[in-house]
Amino acid sequence: MAPWRKTYSWVDFRPDLSRAPIALWIRLGEAAAICDGLGHLPLKPAVAREIHKIYLAKGVLATTAIEGNTLSLDEVGRSWTTT
Repeated sequence: MAPWRKTYSWVDFRPDLSRAPIALWIRLGEAAAICDGLGHLPLKPAVAREIHKIYLAKGVLATTAIEGNTLSLDEVGRSWTTT
């Protein structure tokens, strides 16, 4: 048992999908199929680099926001291109 479960026994991250409607399962299957298809599309190297920079900047922004930093995504992106 995880140590936090002793203190927070009511916390449960498992959804009860036993009564989920069939429409939900159909939509989840469609979403999974689309994600799988998109995940295998080739990208031009320049596009791949740009997407990588965007998500790296978003990661930096989220990490520093935890520490109270108030930078915007644009400011993080500008600092990336100047170094």
